[in-house]
Amino acid sequence: MSRDGQYPEILVSESPTLAPVPGESRHNPTETTLQRKVFYLVDSLNVGGTEVQAVELAIRLNPERYNVTLGCLRARGPLLERLQGSSVSVREFYPKGGFDSVHGIYQMFRLAMFLRRGRFQIVHTHDLYANVLGIPAAAIARVPVIISSQRDLGHLDLYKSGRRVWLRRLQKLSTAVLTNANAVREAVLAEDHFAPEKVRVIHNGVDLESFSQRSSGRAWLLPDADQERWIVLVGNMHGDVKGHAVLIAAAETVVREFPDVRFLFAGDGERRKEFEEQVARIGLAKNFSFLGRRNDVPRILSCCDIGVLPSQAEGLPNAVLEYLAAGLPTVASRVGGNVEIIHEGKTGLLVLPDEPSALAVALVRLLRDPGFAAELGKNGRSFVSAEFSFERMIEKTDQMYTELLQSRDVETNLEPNHSSAGWKRVYRRVRSMGVAEVTDRLRQYATARLDWVRYKVGSDFFPEISTVPQGQPRFFFSPEDVPHLCSRLRELFPETAEQIVRRAERICEHRFDLLGYEAVDYGTEIDWHCDRVHGKLAPRKPWFNLKYLDFDLVGDSKVTWELNRHKHLVTLAKAFRLTGDAKFASEIFAQWHHWHSENPYPIGINWASSLEVAFRSLSWLWTYFLMADSPAMPTGFRRSWLRALAVSGRHIESYLSTYFSPNTHLLGEAVALFFIGTLCPEIPASRRWQERGWKIVQQEATRQVRSDGLHFEQSAYYHVYALDFFLHCAILASVNHVEVPKEFDRTLEKMLDALAALARGGIVPGFGDDDGGRLFDPARNRMIHMTDPLATGAVLFGRGDFKDMAGGPREETLWLLGDAGIHEFERIPAKAVPDASAVFRASGLYVMAGDSRKWQLMIDAGPQGAHTAGHGHADALSLTLTASGRELLSDAGTFEYVGPDSERDRFRGTSAHNTLMVGGVDQAPPRGPFGWDRLPDVQAEGWISGKTFDLFVGSHDGYSRLPNPAIHRRFVLGLRSGLILVRDLVLGFGEYPVDIFWHLGHGLTEQAPDLFFGGGAGLRFMTVDGHGWSRSVEEHFHSPVYGVKQAHKALHFATRTKLPAEFVTLLIPVSTAKRSDDNFVKIPAQSASSGSCIGYRYRTGGNEHCFFFAQGAPWKMDAWSTDAEVLYFGRSADAPQVSLLCCNATSVEWEGKKIVSARKPVLRCEVIGNPAAVVSSDPDAVTVDTQAWMTLVNSSQVPVKVI
Repeated sequence: MSRDGQYPEILVSESPTLAPVPGESRHNPTETTLQRKVFYLVDSLNVGGTEVQAVELAIRLNPERYNVTLGCLRARGPLLERLQGSSVSVREFYPKGGFDSVHGIYQMFRLAMFLRRGRFQIVHTHDLYANVLGIPAAAIARVPVIISSQRDLGHLDLYKSGRRVWLRRLQKLSTAVLTNANAVREAVLAEDHFAPEKVRVIHNGVDLESFSQRSSGRAWLLPDADQERWIVLVGNMHGDVKGHAVLIAAAETVVREFPDVRFLFAGDGERRKEFEEQVARIGLAKNFSFLGRRNDVPRILSCCDIGVLPSQAEGLPNAVLEYLAAGLPTVASRVGGNVEIIHEGKTGLLVLPDEPSALAVALVRLLRDPGFAAELGKNGRSFVSAEFSFERMIEKTDQMYTELLQSRDVETNLEPNHSSAGWKRVYRRVRSMGVAEVTDRLRQYATARLDWVRYKVGSDFFPEISTVPQGQPRFFFSPEDVPHLCSRLRELFPETAEQIVRRAERICEHRFDLLGYEAVDYGTEIDWHCDRVHGKLAPRKPWFNLKYLDFDLVGDSKVTWELNRHKHLVTLAKAFRLTGDAKFASEIFAQWHHWHSENPYPIGINWASSLEVAFRSLSWLWTYFLMADSPAMPTGFRRSWLRALAVSGRHIESYLSTYFSPNTHLLGEAVALFFIGTLCPEIPASRRWQERGWKIVQQEATRQVRSDGLHFEQSAYYHVYALDFFLHCAILASVNHVEVPKEFDRTLEKMLDALAALARGGIVPGFGDDDGGRLFDPARNRMIHMTDPLATGAVLFGRGDFKDMAGGPREETLWLLGDAGIHEFERIPAKAVPDASAVFRASGLYVMAGDSRKWQLMIDAGPQGAHTAGHGHADALSLTLTASGRELLSDAGTFEYVGPDSERDRFRGTSAHNTLMVGGVDQAPPRGPFGWDRLPDVQAEGWISGKTFDLFVGSHDGYSRLPNPAIHRRFVLGLRSGLILVRDLVLGFGEYPVDIFWHLGHGLTEQAPDLFFGGGAGLRFMTVDGHGWSRSVEEHFHSPVYGVKQAHKALHFATRTKLPAEFVTLLIPVSTAKRSDDNFVKIPAQSASSGSCIGYRYRTGGNEHCFFFAQGAPWKMDAWSTDAEVLYFGRSADAPQVSLLCCNATSVEWEGKKIVSARKPVLRCEVIGNPAAVVSSDPDAVTVDTQAWMTLVNSSQVPVKVI
């Protein structure tokens, strides 16, 4: 937690989060071992009484009887080392922003899902914050036994009034409330009025062996102090509770009689400076030693003479137990569980709390009478050995778990399961279905087989078509508009018009452009069931018996389906209207009749996907309305066309992907239902289809589009794919006087806003799958075409910024909105898009922007995708970088879903993206072409955006499934001037190969070491001198469109190392291939005062840039002294451009001169230029000393030693 008690927006610490697959552990019992699944939740893994008890209990429970997962709000701290090698797995659930924030609520539901999937039988929360998050999550997950904890009385002030009522309500959801002292139990019963049997007591345990040895010397801790007598207080300094101030006040009396006594404080916290000042005021600095946070408490106690804990409130303090276990005579305050450990005059001495004089008397008594003190120490150790051992605590805990499980009639042993993993998944999937899903799937199953019977007995599927006019539905254009629109097409888009005719010529030769494949030759007679690219022919059998993802059986069904979407019929129709050449019209109707003769319903692969039927239906509608008033249309064609659409509409409605694929599949099917229902009123079901289709479209707009405006598939291509569906639907609804809700319009505009933001680098960066198809023009299927919807959106919403990003109108805009839409586009004044960064928190995308839109970097820190992440990639924390409309760092693309030697997994794998790989494996193990065995939990831990910089911090737990779990953590600091620092940390234990890949955009080649350039743009890579990793430039492949792969260069850094590991890369977009003379070095830690700070310096051409990263504690390095978590200082050679930025800081000093000071930690502060301009997240809290700043600005250089 931050200094004000709230979780800060960014925490820059480096502790790992260990998270194996739910239900797994590093202990692998045999299949017949019977285990109870237990989940513990604690605040953190820092050394504290509660945390130590929870960790020890988790480790010491019999692993053959218990499968324990330890959850943490923050999985960081020294106790992680204690867990190494144990059977306990660790998982983090960090409620960034507080428990009542959106992220906090998300974490609660995420924990609930984790518990549900893991089928835990016991959830045991160990402290206040764990109670708040864990109890409701366990209740939602319906965990049979929920145990909450109340471990001390120090939190009671937090529990007053409304807070107390709220916590009481939460604890009522638990099966039992566990306390660690009778005094705590009595207070809980008095305050909350729980039933007495609900509130249990199990005393803390202590590791007696750790405290069994006395030290033979003290010099290792404090030299020249052997003749002193040491009094120790172990406790945190976060508040007044532990009694530090009381002991300092008592020290004056003690020192007067025993001037050689020394008081040791082991612990740290926000009040430490205040206590140090209190000691200085009374002139006893030489009698006090502040040891800070320690991991060697047993060794420290072995050197001491007396233990003291004058707390104001306690539960059952570990510190007192440890004093007694170490054989120290002990003085404690008469509060809480102290009275259950200290028996006055036998195992120690008790004094009233907050009474320095009484405390001084007790300490002086022990110092005067060493024999009495030794007797107390001996008795205390004997008492603790008998009553407070870990073995006793584990025995009591096991008894409690057994009793509670039996009282809930829970089968505590897991039955051996010898079925295959596949059947397990099927079983779990069926169990997860609701009644509605089961009913719908059974209906679809039965309908498909009844249709097959109808086909076998010769029954057709064509309904009666009404001959009575049913109103005048309107397409995007009327038939009489077509000649004028074609004229405008030739005028506005002459190259497009020529391309349409050229493609139509090839289509007449049965050579088709399909996805990324060009001029695929289907011969004299088209076989509509054939994948000509791979030479595979799908069998002609009922569609529901076809395994369309079986490459050996059908080839790549996407190729076959792309042909059967009949987009080429629309191209033929446009070519005919542009040229008047009858051969194009003849080819349309010849193929139409041939297709129907070769694809009787319900036979063949072309009925296997409702989405493909939907696309084909939309193409038939476009073709008809382009040809409607043409004499080339055969007599009676409309009736044939309506009957075909009626069969297609019936199929779509019967087999909606409501549960099978509720993403763009369902959306596209609903769009087709709406179009058919609106434009074909003669079909009896048309009104129902129109209403149902429109309702689903609106529902999916709410469900599939996240609150930040991005589509939930986590794919740029699918975002545009869905946006096209929504735009076409909205326009058709409007021209047919179907009400378009304002909320739907807002969703459309949000999607367009998101697209415009992503395109600020001149091109939409690719991420996730690329489907290869488009709703309007299948030839516009590259990433450079993804801004097409912005042209239409500019007209619909009157947005000049959309116009600016689109660059001009599109052919699609002309057909959808007519000539009036083109005139409106030209009328709208273009509005330049600002050089602003963008955040899409719901989707986890963070976009950094350079000055004047020179470059744009996107960080993917979102979920891998919706549902099973079928179209997402294993690309957590991957970067893409664009500049001047060119990709500098690119995504791999898709290439294919299935293939002869399928490269699906390689293209969506981790090594194909600009991120880090551990252990030579992907962040998520693939399962089939559209599934994963385990999805990583990706966390955007912090985002700070200032005037001159952006800072991102994120992590993911994809590698927590490794034998020794590891966490990838990435820092990205982007300076708008054009430097991007990427700091990668791999946190955890053990030794692994670690790889970092940087995939260069197509056409970039290495012009000089680490300088890649091509087409007027390039990228410099700077790595820290002496990093020790191997470096190679390799040839990899990326796919610019489905079915095509191109070679590109990839810069690969690799090592095999013991974790934790670190690698830092500086990315520098450049506009020339000129190599500069520069260096990038690590700044050495000069003393212990550097703490956990790490610094780097980059110099080039006299310019200097310093980067520092720390963990929030005060640090000193080089000439700097601060408590900032991130600090940057940069200056140009002639010093007009000087800038300083700091994050989460209260002060910044340079060479002893305080430049920045703040009353409280400030999220960001920037000091820029000469004279200083100050930009801060909290201007009222920040003061900048302009004189100190001028001294820094005018200094010739910042002194530094480099290695």
